[in-house]
Amino acid sequence: MVKSKNIFILTFSALLILSCDYSDRAFYEKRAERAAYAKGDIVIGVVDTSAQANLFLQGIQLAIEEINEEGGVLGRKMRPIIYDDNGERAEGQEIARKLSGNPDVIAVVGHYYSSVAVPVSITYNKNGILFISPGATHPNLTRYGGEFTFRNIPDDEDVGYHLAEATARQGIKKVVIFYQRDSGGKRLAEIFHEEAHKRGVEILNTRSFFEDQENFRTVLSAIKKEYKFDAIFIAGRLPASAFLIKQARDMGITVPIISGDGLDSPALMMIAGRAANGTTVPTVFNPDLRQRLTQNFVKRFNSKYGVIPDTWAAQAYDAIQVLAGAIDESGSTVPIVVATTLRFLENWRGVTGTYSFTQTGDITEKPIFFKTV
Repeated sequence: MVKSKNIFILTFSALLILSCDYSDRAFYEKRAERAAYAKGDIVIGVVDTSAQANLFLQGIQLAIEEINEEGGVLGRKMRPIIYDDNGERAEGQEIARKLSGNPDVIAVVGHYYSSVAVPVSITYNKNGILFISPGATHPNLTRYGGEFTFRNIPDDEDVGYHLAEATARQGIKKVVIFYQRDSGGKRLAEIFHEEAHKRGVEILNTRSFFEDQENFRTVLSAIKKEYKFDAIFIAGRLPASAFLIKQARDMGITVPIISGDGLDSPALMMIAGRAANGTTVPTVFNPDLRQRLTQNFVKRFNSKYGVIPDTWAAQAYDAIQVLAGAIDESGSTVPIVVATTLRFLENWRGVTGTYSFTQTGDITEKPIFFKTV
């Protein structure tokens, strides 16, 4: 009797879920069917985040231009549909709904911030769209994003581990942590704290700040008065983190400043000026890397745009190239087929280095460099 009741509950729950997700499932199936028989352009969504000044779109454009000039993928050209989520969750979700409503879209590359990428990944997954984020580092992206979700950047656990190692190697013993009040900033701060502690680095105090905060003088004054520290660690984004750095230097705080990859942007110098000098930032792109793919990319990018590519140009370029490579290897543009190929892709050689994908949609073996601004 109990067994029958359990079967009824499970069956009813399954029917309820299926009825709730019917419209998503219909789009999922329609997209896969259209992709299986499509002959025209391969349509992909591209979502920039202009709130973070970088060269992301230029990297996308160069990759697609090069692929199309060489005959495209499977004899078909790639065609982007470009949006900008401005780093806002609501805008990102609206864009995800628009792209999901287009049955010709097979993949999306973009959504830099984890706070946007994690929720939109669920929408893309439900609608059968392959999604690659070149910037979202929160571990939850691939935990909740499902079988269609990928990133081509190390997650916070990997970055936090390497940041703690780099801090300990410098002989730093006492650190004050500042983190931005969002899921990404908090998680990176937690990981850094845990890993630094394992290496004998003492965390004296942890302070948080708001995304739009501009004045840090009060908290910096208190920290300076109460603690003797060897370094400041910042887990946050711009522009707030740049204001923090500038005001710390203005107040005579001269200890090394170490940050997460949220500060890996030309905008850091634009906002903080000379105060940013000496800040240590992790990055996955080294334009001086002595690898033919990297050097050829730097030359072509510089020739076309007149500037050296930044990390996000390289990440965008790599994301498009690895997507095209997976489509070519699959012999198909059906998203689930391409996604399956990606999950088993090993030793992919990109302009940011050689790396492999895991079955969770994360990457392994991608080199992390440290640069001093």
